[in-house]
Amino acid sequence: MGCGLKDDELEVLNALYRHHCFNDKASYNLKQIAQAFRRKFGRDPRDVAKDLEKMGYIKSKPKKDMKYWIDDMGLACYALNQHGYNAIDGRVPQGRIHHL
Repeated sequence: MGCGLKDDELEVLNALYRHHCFNDKASYNLKQIAQAFRRKFGRDPRDVAKDLEKMGYIKSKPKKDMKYWIDDMGLACYALNQHGYNAIDGRVPQGRIHHL
């Protein structure tokens, strides 16, 4: 496909999108999905998140446990849509247009 992301990277990106992690106030701890993720992909989701951070898709906030959120919403939605996920850009109001 067009974006060049692997399945494990898309899964982390989709988890952040599903949990509405669009800014640093609404960040997500990947420890919550770590066990199922390791079973499915054989990698730690935090290692995958570091790769996504280097590519500019997400950012991190150092807390007691590292928390992540989507930094470039347009790029993330494009990547998810290219691989069959249903993602819309949250910055664009959907369904709020009133036609006269």
